[in-house]
Amino acid sequence: MKKAVTFCDRIFGLMFVRKGEPFFISNCQMIHTCFLRFDLDLFWVDREGRVIREDKGVKPWRIRRCRAAWGVIESPAKINFQKSFSVPGQALVETALVMPFLLLFIFGFLQLSVAVTVKQKLSYVTHFAAQVGSLTNDDRRILGAINEFYDEDSVELSLVNRDSVSGQEIVSSQRRSGDRLTVSLRQAFPLNISLLGLSDLSLSSEASSSILCNETNPPYTCS
Repeated sequence: MKKAVTFCDRIFGLMFVRKGEPFFISNCQMIHTCFLRFDLDLFWVDREGRVIREDKGVKPWRIRRCRAAWGVIESPAKINFQKSFSVPGQALVETALVMPFLLLFIFGFLQLSVAVTVKQKLSYVTHFAAQVGSLTNDDRRILGAINEFYDEDSVELSLVNRDSVSGQEIVSSQRRSGDRLTVSLRQAFPLNISLLGLSDLSLSSEASSSILCNETNPPYTCS
């Protein structure tokens, strides 16, 4: 049986798959069946793993909840030859209940997509700044390269310098050809998905390079 480990596991579950195996989600009292291609049998369990409730044949685009449960096992529904009857208006009511959660999911997915784009830009700028530092050995040039893409206070910059022989950390003024420069950038990305327990994301990127500037006279920088 597969278990939900990551945040994405908990969100997607058995969505978008044609045939699913039993799937366990811990610390869960409510699930949805949006985008599923088959009916589900739900087995709500307590902390000791005992089944306290069963929901059989739950159709796609439904929502189910069990407040007393600690977790739930989702399993593709077995074939049921009993004739089923639907209550008029039931699908409409359940769709109305699911819709807010669906919109929340779509909004959260869009925000996370934007976060990926922001992360890619941060990674590019970090590597670009490391290259500038490798060629110029000048902290001002590194900061200038970053400021071409970001405002001064929008990202947090960290520079770590290490001697090429001893590997010990040194200050920028002691950095020479062959020494190691590591550029780290950190940026806060706001998330507005409070119902899912998500707050701001801290995006970070790191890039290292060896100093190629061969200037032998102070301040040991290259133009």
